[in-house]
Amino acid sequence: MTEAHDFFTPQPQKNASVYFLKHVIHDWSDEYSTKILKQLRDAAGPRTKLICIDAILPYGCRIANTEDLIPGMESIEAPEPLLAHWGLNSAMTFYMDMTVGFVAQLAST
Repeated sequence: MTEAHDFFTPQPQKNASVYFLKHVIHDWSDEYSTKILKQLRDAAGPRTKLICIDAILPYGCRIANTEDLIPGMESIEAPEPLLAHWGLNSAMTFYMDMTVGFVAQLAST
């Protein structure tokens, strides 16, 4: 069952088998992501699972100590002259990320 819901208010479905987030967390800061996930944790039961499908865009440039920026990240850089992310990102990937941010901004006004 799907249901519209404000992420920042208590989750109305308690003790669900699964909570499913798709393309949600990537567009929020750590502070707001924590608030979203806390609402789910408070509603979850001891056997509830969280499925989170999202994307992390690799940096397109070389940044020192990237492992310190994202916990658990292992940085393997491409050799020069390739881009640091091995060319895995395309203009479409960044366009989609900016579009989601723009739509979220419109929705909050």
